[in-house]
Amino acid sequence: MNNLLEKSWMELGLKTQDRDKEIIIAMIENKSLGAILENNISKLYFPVGLKGNIEVKLQQLETQFAFSWSWKLLLDNNWHLNWKDNFKPISISQKIIVVPSWDNVTSADIIVKIEPGRAFGTGHHQTTFMAIQTLEKLIKNGSSVLDLGSGSGILAIASKLLGAGRVDAVELDNDCLENFKKNLEYNTLTGAVNYFDMDVLDWEDFHYDIIVININCNTILEILPNLTKSPAIILITGLLKTDKNKIYESCKNLSFIIKNFQSMDEWIALEITNV
Repeated sequence: MNNLLEKSWMELGLKTQDRDKEIIIAMIENKSLGAILENNISKLYFPVGLKGNIEVKLQQLETQFAFSWSWKLLLDNNWHLNWKDNFKPISISQKIIVVPSWDNVTSADIIVKIEPGRAFGTGHHQTTFMAIQTLEKLIKNGSSVLDLGSGSGILAIASKLLGAGRVDAVELDNDCLENFKKNLEYNTLTGAVNYFDMDVLDWEDFHYDIIVININCNTILEILPNLTKSPAIILITGLLKTDKNKIYESCKNLSFIIKNFQSMDEWIALEITNV
């Protein structure tokens, strides 16, 4: 039985009203290994051992929102089949398309290949979508980029394909490492991006042209004081519209200049600088 569980994943199916969906998902997806939308049901995937913790969180959220949920045990093979059925190419812009790793047909100026699976970040989520769009605008040939909370590596990979020079990716979750390496391989970037296995809050070097942070609001609020002397253009996302006031207040207190703001559904992204 233990061997079976080691090769299995928990699928959480959520049915809720559209106006609450993004908020509920945001409260639990940082522990998720991936998410898809299928027949108006949001499906999130977790290691078996996290089911109890997520269940407690769902019961707490049930006091604030009207929704229902169910759990399903998936064998490892079923996990990948599920992704293959639902992961379709996504056009970020006229220039960039994100495709699954097995897609050898789609064409574009820049193709980002991602293996869906054990790390969040496929381009389908609004925050990843906005981040890549913004990186396309910001990156110049040879730009140095720091990707804090890299996950699947999609933003680091996109940065490199857009012409960045030095690209450093920081991620603490060991579940992401294998997926990250495979994604580099699919994009013929093995060895081209530096991966650092550490907590983003422990990172100390912020001398880059661009810093991208796609994490949750609380972690971003902890990181911002470390960036007050950085010369970088800082792109922060992973934020809900309900986080806007807190982020704006923190930026004001730390004397950051907000250069640009964008939103997509319930999510927001900001470009900030110190100059």
